Amino acid sequence: MNPCEFLQWCLAILVLLVIYIYWKTREAYIFWQSRNIPCRKPTFLVGDFADVLLGKKSLGEAAQDAYNEFKNKGPYAGFSMLLSPRLVVMDPEAIKNVLVKDFQHFHNHGSFHNEKDDPLSAHLFAVEGEKWRRLRVKLSPTFTSGKMKMMFGTMMESVNELEDYMDKAVLQNSVLEIKDILARFTTDIIGSCALGIQCNTLKDTNAEFREIGRRMITNKFYASIKRSFTTSYRNLARKLKFKIVDPTVSKFFLNTIEKTIKYRETNNVQRNDFLQLLMQLKNKGCLDENEEGQDVDDKTALTLNEIAAQAFVFFIGGFETSSSTMSFCLYELALNPDIQNKCRNEINKTLEQYYGKLTYDCALQMAYLDSVIYETMRKYPTIPMLPRMCSKDYILPETKTLIPKGTGVIIPVRGLHHDPNIYPEPQKFDPNRFTEEAKKTRHHFTYLPFGEGPRICIGIRFGMMQTRLGLISIIKNYNIMKSDKTSVPLKIDSRAFLTSSVGGIILNFERLGK
Repeated sequence: MNPCEFLQWCLAILVLLVIYIYWKTREAYIFWQSRNIPCRKPTFLVGDFADVLLGKKSLGEAAQDAYNEFKNKGPYAGFSMLLSPRLVVMDPEAIKNVLVKDFQHFHNHGSFHNEKDDPLSAHLFAVEGEKWRRLRVKLSPTFTSGKMKMMFGTMMESVNELEDYMDKAVLQNSVLEIKDILARFTTDIIGSCALGIQCNTLKDTNAEFREIGRRMITNKFYASIKRSFTTSYRNLARKLKFKIVDPTVSKFFLNTIEKTIKYRETNNVQRNDFLQLLMQLKNKGCLDENEEGQDVDDKTALTLNEIAAQAFVFFIGGFETSSSTMSFCLYELALNPDIQNKCRNEINKTLEQYYGKLTYDCALQMAYLDSVIYETMRKYPTIPMLPRMCSKDYILPETKTLIPKGTGVIIPVRGLHHDPNIYPEPQKFDPNRFTEEAKKTRHHFTYLPFGEGPRICIGIRFGMMQTRLGLISIIKNYNIMKSDKTSVPLKIDSRAFLTSSVGGIILNFERLGK
């Protein structure tokens, strides 16, 4: 083939590719139009995803925009993620159908995982169907209140280290970037409770576990493109052997889990932590204690890779979400000193009832603190949208419209949480929204920081407890104030999938009398 013919072939292929992309773009538009579901006219190639790809908006913000634009036009809207159609579910009752009532049609997240080439990606959040059901049944007993009490002493060791660190840090400089401090605190808790390893990230800012944590949560442009592609074209991504877990992180976790298990089994070491429970599932297929929710009929053992994947998602899901929630909470308390004082008074009074000792039961008695945390998660939902995948053809109850198998679903959590018709003055920080009386006035499915239904976050108890403990430790010991370096309002990072602030959160801490 001469150069001229080669060029002609290249041009022909390019033209065919452009025609194909144009056809797919138009198909995505017609997909929703033909079903009488309101949507925007998608942009060539990228659909409704241009601002996300350019880093101008996060996926959560894009979903919120769709919610705000279409919420008064019906319970659903159409959205195009690249060339892939997504159904945005906006009505609380319709959301309930997707997450609970018709769960059998939407039991998958639609997240990319590649168990063969990327074993850590095959964790509880991402796996589907029978694989998910089996893992969920086996792992649910590891997060009972009894297991949380078992880990409480281990968690308190990290709380004491946080208090020591804060005392020393404030003596040197009262103005601190609190997000990184709390990320190190949660890294230490998760490392200890999940892996039985002393991470020491509070004592050593360059500790290996902290660097691994930073690599897990990357907001680089390439990572955003890769995440979008693997989510939209999962089968193709698997054939191309795509990996979404950083190879350095994957190697570190697999080696760490293998070495830790080998050491414990060789030396007969027992610890009250998550890994010990996973080891029971590896060796016996079930836990030693037959607690609530355990399916004793299924005693299929977990593999080493399955254990590593669950420890990985527990680590990544625990340290970033809780540290962000605590940071946003302290920021709001600095801006609202009356709420801060009320919260501190409750903490001190409750501690008095327990003779000054912070116990598991004591932490659960602080109702106003919980309301403050709930309001923080309303205003700053760590996961701003919930993904689902239609696993078999579904008829929308309100419209009798067929949604075919394989269609993605988006539930715009941030849109719901910031809807003034649901939460008046949504930018106002008001914990009174979460009194028992106030909660009864709203539809249950208008507040979804942990998801809902059978695929609700399995680690709610753990996440809430470490968040409570971190906040109690700081609020009871420090007056939290704005500094000249505090950003008001906060700028939310548009490149991040999880809700996070640009440049961290800088606050002023004044030590209260001991």
